[in-house]
Order: sequence, then C-alpha cells, then structure tokens
Amino acid sequence: MNSPPGPKTGLARYQAALYWGAFALIAASFLVRQRLHGLSFPPPWPDEGSFLWPALAFSQTGSLYSPELFRARELYWMPPGYMILSGALFKLTGFSFEWARTLSGIYLCGAFACVMAMAARLRGRWGYLVLALVYMHSPIAVMAGNTARMETLVLLVAAGGFLLCERGLRASGLSLLALAPLVHPNGAFVLGAGAVLCLVPWRGNLAHLRPRRFEGIAIVAAAMCWIAYGLHIWGHYQDFVADWAFQLKWKQFQATDDRGIGRRLLWPGLWIPASIFLTTGFAAVRWKAPESRTTVPLAVFALSLWLQTLTTVGWLYEVYAIVMQFLAAILGVELIGAWLSRRRIENQRAARAVPPVLALLAAGISAAFVVTSDFAMRSVTPSTRGIWPAAPAYMTAEDRAQIAEYLKKLSDEGNPILVNFLPDADALAFQHLRSPTLQFSQQIIGLELADVYIFHDSVWLPKFLRDYMLVRLAFAHRIPVLVEEWPIIYQRERTERWRAYRRPPKQTPAE
Repeated sequence: MNSPPGPKTGLARYQAALYWGAFALIAASFLVRQRLHGLSFPPPWPDEGSFLWPALAFSQTGSLYSPELFRARELYWMPPGYMILSGALFKLTGFSFEWARTLSGIYLCGAFACVMAMAARLRGRWGYLVLALVYMHSPIAVMAGNTARMETLVLLVAAGGFLLCERGLRASGLSLLALAPLVHPNGAFVLGAGAVLCLVPWRGNLAHLRPRRFEGIAIVAAAMCWIAYGLHIWGHYQDFVADWAFQLKWKQFQATDDRGIGRRLLWPGLWIPASIFLTTGFAAVRWKAPESRTTVPLAVFALSLWLQTLTTVGWLYEVYAIVMQFLAAILGVELIGAWLSRRRIENQRAARAVPPVLALLAAGISAAFVVTSDFAMRSVTPSTRGIWPAAPAYMTAEDRAQIAEYLKKLSDEGNPILVNFLPDADALAFQHLRSPTLQFSQQIIGLELADVYIFHDSVWLPKFLRDYMLVRLAFAHRIPVLVEEWPIIYQRERTERWRAYRRPPKQTPAE
C-alpha cells in the first residue's frame, strides 16, 4: 500500500507543483464566480452594514464608533477582530463593497488551502481536489464567500490553527485558535477542540505542546490581543453587558427555528459525519496507523464544526456544516482505505488506486447532496438558485451614478439630511458621499427616524426580506405611504427600481 508521505520528505516537487497548481485553479474559479455574482447573490444584507460601518470607521478614524449604527456611542455587541482587520486592510487598499465581499472569498479559499495542505499527506489526496471543487462551489459556500461577514475568517483561523497543530507547532496552533473567539463567539468551538487535541494526555501528547523558541512570538501576540480587548471593554463594562444582553436575546429569538437539537440529530448530514469521526478516533487508537497524525487533527476540527452545527442557529452558519461534511468525506475515504490496507491486497497498484477512486465517488455523492439538501439551500431563494450568475445585475455603475446624483442634490440643500437605505447595506455603495449635510442611518439598537428613505426594489430580494422591510417601514418608521406609491427616482430593466420617500418637515406652531 502506498503510505502517505511523511512531514519531512513531502511530495516530490513535480507532484507538489501539480497538486497546488490544480488547487489554485479551483480557488481561482471560485473567486471568478464570486466576482461575477457581485452584489446579486446574496443581495446586500443588513449584517454587512453592521460590521462594515465599524470597519470603515476604524480605517478612517482609528475608532470603532460608527454613528450609522448607534449615535450615542460605540457598540460592544460583537468581538472586534473582523472589524479591526477589515479596517486595517481598507486603510491600505481603499474600500468598495465588492472588495469587502471578495475578502470573504479569499478567506474561504485560504481555509480550504489549509485543509488541502493536511490532505496532501493522505492516500486520496488527488481525489480530494475534486471534493474541494464540489464543496467550494456549493451554494452556501458561494454565499458565505460573497458576504462581508466573519464566518469565512473564522474558518481560515481555525483551519490555519489545526494545520499548525498537525505540523507539530502546537503552541502556535493554539495561539492562532485563541484568536478565533475575537473574530466571532463561535470561534470558542474550534478553540475548545484545539485545546482538547493538544492537552489530552494521550500517548505522550503533552510532550508535543512544549513551545519551540520562535513560538513565543505567537503566544505573546495572542495574549496581547486578548489584553487589548479586555482593556477596550474595561471602561465600558456596563455598555458591554447591555449590548451582549441584546445580542443573546436576538440569538434566543433565532433559536425558535423549528429545527431543534433533537430533530437536527436525525438529519443524515449530522449523524453520518458523527459516525465517521467516532470511527476515526477508534481507528487511531486501535490501528495506530501513521496517517493518524493527520486524520486525528482533521477529525477534531470537524467535530468542533459538528458541535456548532448541532447547537447554534444563524444565517450563514450552514457554511460551517458544509466544511464539516467536506472533512467527513475525506475522513470516510481514509477510513475505508486504511481498512483495505489491513486486508493486505496483493495487487499494490490496485490498492493505491482505491482511495482516489473512493474520493471521486464521494465527490459525486457530495455533489448530489449540496445541490438538493434543504439544509444547505434554505438561505437561497428560488430566484437565486442558478449555478452561475444571471442578469440583471443588482447594481451597475450607471445605477450608482444616478443615485449619487440624487444624494448630492439632497446634500446641496445645505440642511443636515439623514438617509435610510433599504436594504440597509446599499448605503455602503455611497459611503464616500457622507458629509455634514448627508448622513446614513442603519440603527441596530434603538430607532432613528430618517428624513429620506430610499427603497431598492430588486428582483434579487428574497420575499421574506422584502416583506420584513415593508413591515418595518409601516410600523417602526411610521410611514403611511405604501412603497409602491413612492416616486421612482431611477429604474433599470423593469426589475431594479429605486423609490424615495421624504418625510414631511415637522410643523412648528405659528407665532
């Protein structure tokens, strides 16, 4: 049986070049598809404004205070890792909404690259390239890679941390994993799993935790990040507690989803991977196979994503499940390959061919799953289920020019004007127009009545999102005029319409 290459020898140079060249093409195809979708798939989501406004503020002022979200003060409802990193990058590269989304795609490609670096030591490594193609182009992965949120950054930090642990750099791996909760609270799952991997006293496991000399830098860097975060919230502890109470209340509201933990456990996308992870652990103990030093970190990483999928509910969290199933497919093939190797197949050439063939079979099964599974598709509306981008575009250069002209006219009036876009994140496309006389509003805590509302009625809007915005306008913002009766300030292709409503000025009593 062809044993996996060891960590010191690696693949032959020409094999490594071919392997990584193939993955580079897969990643490039993903990024090209992401750019072609633009702002259409998904349409601008409120969450994107929630995290990009503080990132923009950090790039421009060095502070996370963003009046667009809350006029009174900075919000402390989420860890600031994603906003700080994004703000630093925007400071260096400039900002555009599309670029902010592309960063998410790059993070996802990086996460898959880390997994493929570990998979390069396994029997079925060539077939796993096809698996990577299938899972990277799954609908939910494309959505996550084209949404300015932190899920893909958490996956990159997690995959990078487990790769370092797998390479024997346990202290560096744990230090990197320690940063995951600073990006999103869900990062606690991968940090906990990494701690179990490194700290369980199993066959001299703890001996590998002793840091190498240069790893002290990683430990100090992670500690400094946590100290900085602690100091940041120390002087605003009451605000921190209040904002997290709001966050937890919102999460409890989301958890009313009809998929309880018991029901989710019955879903094959959870119990089949769980069986694979448990069998991987059994095989590592019983068979003592050399590839266990790679499959065990992969299994622990996948288990952390499995636990998160089981216990948390949230939009785009499905991308964690897709990566978990990708890892389960790899581990399943490796288990079968290891079992066959113990049967001492006489034809060595046939034995070497088994894992790649199994990986291709797993890719076919996975492709059918990610296209048909309700779990993977439930965030995707029927109008956006196409494999490749379709016309019309959500927002063109001409659209931006026309809306920008309207906003400039408002600003030129000389009085402060507050504008609320719907969808809220549309305002990010015009953030460069902000001035003392033109400000945008996307209040998260509390309610702020704007002077002007601009509704982008698009074919790309899911019905539930459109209905939600209409209810907000009527009841929260107290606008008595139906959106369909608002004046159209610009339209394109009979599907993209921008309507505006201007609130009547407050009447003052006559003297």
